Amino acid sequence: MPRLKYHNPSVVMTMNRSIEPSEQPSLTVYFSNPSSSSASSETASKQTGKSRIIDLRHKTDSQILTEFVQLTGATVLEPTAEDVELAQQLTEAKDKSETDRKRMLEVTRVRKREEEILRQARGEIE
Repeated sequence: MPRLKYHNPSVVMTMNRSIEPSEQPSLTVYFSNPSSSSASSETASKQTGKSRIIDLRHKTDSQILTEFVQLTGATVLEPTAEDVELAQQLTEAKDKSETDRKRMLEVTRVRKREEEILRQARGEIE
């Protein structure tokens, strides 16, 4: 659901989470008057002033998105070349960060070991 909100900032969305096991996970889609909405799809106009519920039990995010798109008549946008490049840069930065983290852990381990050896040599060991 955060993905939907991120990519559709002008659409009013509210998410309520419950820890009650008796409550079934669901997504309720409320359709507004087409004149006040930018959606002009045939599906959305048929649903004017109504609400529909999508059952989320045992569904993956992809299945939920597919059902949401079918219900609302939304258009799935493919990532632009800029988005793909940004994703690649983020992946590379994450990989570099992981490499740097491992290297720093090794440097810290070696430094602590050397400090321990120096303490032993000075007779400071307990």
